Amino acid sequence: MRRWLATGVSAMLLLSACSGDDARRAGEPAPTTEPAAGGACETQLPRGLTEQVVTVGGEIRSFVLMVPESVEPGRQVPVVHLLHGRGSDPIVTLDYTGFVDAAERHGFIVVAPTGQGRPTGWDIETPVTTPGSDAEFLSAVVDTAVTQFCGDPARQFMTGLSNGSAMSMALACSGQLPIRAYAGVGALVYTSTCSSAPPTSIVYFHGTEDQVVPFEGGETPIGPLPAVEPTLRQWAAHDRCRSRPAETSFADGITLLSWTACADARLEAYVIEGGGHTWPGGTPVPALGSTSTDVDATEVMVEFFGLG
Repeated sequence: MRRWLATGVSAMLLLSACSGDDARRAGEPAPTTEPAAGGACETQLPRGLTEQVVTVGGEIRSFVLMVPESVEPGRQVPVVHLLHGRGSDPIVTLDYTGFVDAAERHGFIVVAPTGQGRPTGWDIETPVTTPGSDAEFLSAVVDTAVTQFCGDPARQFMTGLSNGSAMSMALACSGQLPIRAYAGVGALVYTSTCSSAPPTSIVYFHGTEDQVVPFEGGETPIGPLPAVEPTLRQWAAHDRCRSRPAETSFADGITLLSWTACADARLEAYVIEGGGHTWPGGTPVPALGSTSTDVDATEVMVEFFGLG
């Protein structure tokens, strides 16, 4: 098992000691548990999976909306925005991650936007202020979830896989979307533009044997990315956390790091020893390496967001 404390650590795993649930409850409260249930909403929501559209920069772009039967009618509800990886799509990602079942169990809406290009993906560099950018599109989707689909403006969350994870983190860096907390699997970014953003709550997952986005940094399908450890250190410094995270064993081969005393934020991460470029607890994809079944990234995110 790798040890991260020797380097002053950054931000790479969640918490855990004897059991994952007990360890998480022992940490600081999730940053998303304070807002009460949303206000009234009279919109009749389409149940199940539907395709919706928004117009951005003169172009029509789409997203998949998942409204479970468990959502209480007449009230604003939390929204999780789920971003697919490069070359994937919303339906595959909803199924692969298990977010459809999680939304049904916990009573929240999932919005899964569609990227652009061939293969489909996300431009993580162009800012939200640029007309027609992916960032502007996602900002419009967040607004639409509130104005048209009873989304609770105080309980909006974002996560993604690979290129989608990098996009989620890039939007965290912008500080311009009303997202309460972020999560990601398999791609972490922090750039100079992040310094002007407010403290940001993040939970993150990465496998040490990821061959697509190497844990130690290197070339990836979306360009070069730095190593996970120093990038987490940057986020910890940004959130003004203590320099050293609590390090615990969540399960065999899974280390959980948890930063405390952050400035209006919470920072946690899971390092999966031997894990590949896969969603922990999700559908195995042998071609992308080992998938851990000892931690369910979706359920951890749901709890981190305060929706569990």
